[in-house]
Amino acid sequence: MQSFRVHSVHQTAFGKYPFLVLNRRDEGKVEFDLSCLGNDHLPHVQVPLDSVYDVLEGRCVDIDVKTAYLAMTPMGDRVLIECTGQGGSVRQFLWMAELALAWNLMSRTPGWKFNLA
Repeated sequence: MQSFRVHSVHQTAFGKYPFLVLNRRDEGKVEFDLSCLGNDHLPHVQVPLDSVYDVLEGRCVDIDVKTAYLAMTPMGDRVLIECTGQGGSVRQFLWMAELALAWNLMSRTPGWKFNLA
C-alpha cells in the first residue's frame, strides 16, 4: 500500500507538525487517515481521487459519508481540511504543494484511473 503525508502549516505546542495520511485504496479512491491531525477518534474517510484534483484546481469539495463529514477548501498555497465525525472534529491548514505531490504520485500509479472531465 502506498501512503503519503501532507503536513500542517502550523506546529503544535510541542513543536511538531500534524499531518494527514493519504493511503492508496481501490481503483480511483484514496483514504484520508485523519488521526495524525490531532484527533485519534475520527474515522478514515475514503475519497475519490478526482476530488483531490478538484481541490488542486481551486474548487471546494464536501464529502458526506455515514461516519463523517469532510470539507476541503483551497486557500492559495494552503488547503483547509475540516472533518466532523462521531469521534469529534479537526480543522487544519495543510500545504497545497504536498497534496499536489501526493496526487501526482498516486495518479501515475499503474492500474489507477481517474476522470478529468
